Amino acid sequence: QLCNADQGSILIVGSMERREVKTIIREGYSDDVKLDHYLNNLIAGWLSQYKKPLLTANLAEIFGQKNIKAKYRNIKSVLGIPILQNEKIIGVINLISEKQDKEFGNRELQLMNILASHCTYLIQNANLHEQLFTETQRLKKEVQDKYAFHGIIGHSEKMQAVFSLLERIASTDVQVLLEGENGTGKERIARALHYSGPRKDASFVAVDCGALPSNLLESELFG
Repeated sequence: QLCNADQGSILIVGSMERREVKTIIREGYSDDVKLDHYLNNLIAGWLSQYKKPLLTANLAEIFGQKNIKAKYRNIKSVLGIPILQNEKIIGVINLISEKQDKEFGNRELQLMNILASHCTYLIQNANLHEQLFTETQRLKKEVQDKYAFHGIIGHSEKMQAVFSLLERIASTDVQVLLEGENGTGKERIARALHYSGPRKDASFVAVDCGALPSNLLESELFG
């Protein structure tokens, strides 16, 4: 709307060598799509190579006649803006105009450069959140695997009976009391129950009741 463009898109660029380009926003698209996957990638490749804006009214002159299909020849003007982070391209803004009386100029170029600078921070934050989410999921999976039933060693009949009982109650919301001498693995069983049950995405908190005064124990456990 700011540039009076007919179609526009914003792409996230990973590795151009491996063609990791993902379109995240499309606007102005209809049945007659001119700014399609092919043209978006063509412009993104040029921007990735030259790391500067592309402003042209002649696609064939930029990319060669053989690379420009007939469907693109009615495009009046093209504006491509690289989104850069430390001289590395991380995204692309592409706009096209099909109006014969509308050709992009310096005004549109300046507006999109301002937008691209804001997009840099948005993409940085999105990538950081994705990395944190991925790392969190990996750590959760690692913890769940560590405390899964198969991580508890025991081949005796009594341990097999314990495993059978754990499998029956793990997915329920029942309260469980574990009894046994020190060093028999009560906390490990408790962790296995937690990470195999409906609360596995929440934290497991172990409280040493022996370290708490009796008048503080009730408040600590029950609020």
